[in-house]
Amino acid sequence: MAKAIISFLSFLLISNLCLCQQVIETAPDVLDSVNKIYTVVDQEAKFPGNIEAWKKFLMKNLKINEPINNGVPDGNYQVIISFTVDIHGKITDLNPQTKFGFGMEDEVIRMIKKGPDWEPAIWRGRKVNSIKRQRVTFFYATK
Repeated sequence: MAKAIISFLSFLLISNLCLCQQVIETAPDVLDSVNKIYTVVDQEAKFPGNIEAWKKFLMKNLKINEPINNGVPDGNYQVIISFTVDIHGKITDLNPQTKFGFGMEDEVIRMIKKGPDWEPAIWRGRKVNSIKRQRVTFFYATK
């Protein structure tokens, strides 16, 4: 039977992977910060708590056998999902950036949707909308 191991090193919130539209260098007005998606932020959006809270959430909610049930071959798969985190921490527009299949991308999307609101990105002291790219690594080996 296949054994599944998840590498938590890839779960670190990678600060330089925030993707968004370029913004002007002047402070945004309130309406602007509600509608715009930012690339230049002082603090990237993140899962509430620390990395340990993220690991605990993954251990409890990620169904790592889903890809096994779908016939995933042995290997190391780094799934990347992008999504928008709004100024209230709500997650929308989840999109897989990888296409490994075997239910991996669907499972990560399901898990992120199930989770709590995130802490929004901060730019110049204000909460702003941003796009987050989250990596989740699956490792499968039979023995």
